[in-house]
Amino acid sequence: MASQAKELSFPSDIPSPTPILATPGLQDGLKNQQIENFIYSSFQGFEPHQRYYIKHFTRNHAAVLSPHHRHRLIKPTQEVQEDHEHFQNVAEHCVMSGIYAAILSDELGLSPNQKDIATTASMLHDFSKRNEIEQTDPLIREGSFTLDAFQKIKTEDQILLQKYGFSEEVSRAAGANTLEDTKGPQDDAGKIVWFVDAMLYDTTPVAVKERLEKGRTLLQSNGNGQRGKRNQIMSDIMKEKLGGVDYYDAQEKVGEGISKEFAERILLHKLTQTIPTDELLEAASLILKPETLPHYLHQQFEIRTRKVAELLHHQSIRATPLSSD
Repeated sequence: MASQAKELSFPSDIPSPTPILATPGLQDGLKNQQIENFIYSSFQGFEPHQRYYIKHFTRNHAAVLSPHHRHRLIKPTQEVQEDHEHFQNVAEHCVMSGIYAAILSDELGLSPNQKDIATTASMLHDFSKRNEIEQTDPLIREGSFTLDAFQKIKTEDQILLQKYGFSEEVSRAAGANTLEDTKGPQDDAGKIVWFVDAMLYDTTPVAVKERLEKGRTLLQSNGNGQRGKRNQIMSDIMKEKLGGVDYYDAQEKVGEGISKEFAERILLHKLTQTIPTDELLEAASLILKPETLPHYLHQQFEIRTRKVAELLHHQSIRATPLSSD
């Protein structure tokens, strides 16, 4: 009889995913088999050790993904491919947003409570993507989609999260990926939610400016069917919200400010934790450049997942019976 795989305990230097801020009992998390299917079908471009880390993280945050499942964003690959173009990769993007939010929180030296809020909110920032689009697309076709309609949907999302049991602080931070003004988010959770969303192109970290340029290019191409039309209308609505400032220009400026702040804070945190070394100074050359901060965070993700791979290797060696020869 095949033995059951032993659950992995992360070593102390790899911060284990933290508990969610939700009222217990209001909803169940995804079941292990649902998580296995989700990881298997959604993260095929990742290395095995990375997928194991993602699976462990997802298991520890299963209840945070319940809204995504309830809103039909976690489905078998074939169903997703046959679904609306907007809904592909949304859940994967949310999981990776949570992972990078947790890494960024650690790099900034945030408290466990602050990390919980930022991680949970980052995973939830797109939980109602399907609902938002199913509400807005008919209005767009009718030419009646307005700023007021958009604000109403965002408010309903926050209320819905609180009904699901998430705290007001989490539900508010989850909406920080959309700018309320040209200053951008002002608290750490909101800044982290905004930044990890802005730097992730689907699930791949890129410079914020590069990500925004991709969005601007899509608008200028006037293509991509309903999605292109929707993005153009959303851009116009956000310009109205920001008092006439182009939304991509506003995001680029906010991105520069948050990147610079995070780079300085991460470096300061590292300098207070250890004696400067050549390795730290090399890392500082990445941290201090806002455009390379996403690359630095990806390096930290790789370091964590590699440590998991090493631990798995050592466990497999200990589990292998000695030869009788």
